[in-house]
Amino acid sequence: MVLTDDELSELTLLEIEENLNRNGKSLRDFSIMPFPNIKNNQSVREELLIKELHDPIEAIVQAIYGDYLKDSTDFSHLQGRIILALTTNIVEEFNHYMLSLNNNEMKTYLSSNSAFFKGGNNTFDNLHTPKFLATIKASGLPNRELNFKEGCLVMLIQNIDHSAGLCNSTRLVITKLGGKIFQAEVLSGDNTGNKVFIPKMTLTPSDARLPFKFQWR
Repeated sequence: MVLTDDELSELTLLEIEENLNRNGKSLRDFSIMPFPNIKNNQSVREELLIKELHDPIEAIVQAIYGDYLKDSTDFSHLQGRIILALTTNIVEEFNHYMLSLNNNEMKTYLSSNSAFFKGGNNTFDNLHTPKFLATIKASGLPNRELNFKEGCLVMLIQNIDHSAGLCNSTRLVITKLGGKIFQAEVLSGDNTGNKVFIPKMTLTPSDARLPFKFQWR
């Protein structure tokens, strides 16, 4: 089932209305907000529900990417489809399952992290070890260990090159893996279908909760 932008907006409004109702509120309390057609949207939502499932992750992946799993050479089956999750732990479960379905050879990339301080002096060298830094998860920062296979989906979490469409949230499919660079095909935006190269990068998290800065590369 393919939804139009209007149908997606209506379903979103329906979710907001139901959440407000649980707290004794309604979209009708806000004059500038549109109100969803509840009867019509309920029937659309029923069509979207996956009712028969043994493994929730397997059922969702089959429903969204079933066509691609049957023919992994056709990247068009990946366009306009995405699975959203509430937590990074759930995202990693889906990633692990999707990788397990891919029969290509897996390549593991490890980060090299180091803390730095103003003046170049670190009086807590014994605390800010690479092992400790590897446990930190911050916004816009990948995991210390990344496992990729040719044909797997990835999404950028940093702006790399606006002119090439390589912006935060751009979705790609990996087509070739190298030592410090990989080739991918863009799946979203105006540059859909373009082949791009993503090199190894050095990142510095800007999370204000961290009392120090460190580099991830």
